[in-house]
Amino acid sequence: AMQRRRLLAGAAALAATGLAGCSGEGGDGTVESTPTPTPVPAEDVEWRDGDELVAETLAEVHGDAVVEAGSVRVFSEADTTYGGEERPEQWLFSQTYDARFERERERQFLEQDITEVDETTTAYVADGTAYYRLVAGEETQYRTEPVDRTTAEFDAELRREALAGVGGLDGWNLTVDGATTHAGVAVTRFAADAFEPERSVPETVESAAATVLVDADGIVRHIEQTWEGTHGGQDASVTITIDFEAIGETTIAEPTWIEEARDAASGSGAASGSGTATATDSARLRGDASLR
Repeated sequence: AMQRRRLLAGAAALAATGLAGCSGEGGDGTVESTPTPTPVPAEDVEWRDGDELVAETLAEVHGDAVVEAGSVRVFSEADTTYGGEERPEQWLFSQTYDARFERERERQFLEQDITEVDETTTAYVADGTAYYRLVAGEETQYRTEPVDRTTAEFDAELRREALAGVGGLDGWNLTVDGATTHAGVAVTRFAADAFEPERSVPETVESAAATVLVDADGIVRHIEQTWEGTHGGQDASVTITIDFEAIGETTIAEPTWIEEARDAASGSGAASGSGTATATDSARLRGDASLR
């Protein structure tokens, strides 16, 4: 759902088009270039009903495709404004959220950077251990805990992140708005100008807009959503963008701080988990953030 409390992304061309131009030598020795075809909306796909997006079906197709690919980077950004002098108790700070998964080595990387309060929380999971790093101002803390999870549990967490934002698209009146390319991939563009469900941030929505880019295989490549209205009696706006990148091509390197985390866990005072986690749920990092 759009309001999931979770902390804060394969290239496929449209079946009817090609992305790469070709060239050939003309009879007079000159090189004739064939222009790259203009992308057109995908037709006869199960996630369309006429011009309307069938959001529930798209979420299933997208989730299955990303899990089958085995790796992805999901990068989200929230840009928020509030007219009051002090932020209300329930609010979404401007922030970024970077989630990466690599099934081959069962590695996972999550990072939330809350730019407004200068706080960054990072989790790195590999070889049966989860390493956490919190940087708040000039202070840095580490935490480690064992992770015991099956490949199925890894895939379940991968699917949850793959559905970031996608699972809530049924709240929009999304219809086809042409086609374009995104990061070199031909995509169908869907646009919306109305959002039906209630939101907690902002409390009152006066205008809303969304754009969703979907490739021919039903993989969502980009989502942008904006809500403008009032919150706590003040003007407020929230814009959230989500990009799904390097699908099937994401690899995760060890963070530069990993040795510091290991040293801290070996006895220099860092917190260390005593239990064994069955999965590293990114919800534990998200807190009250609702970037999804």
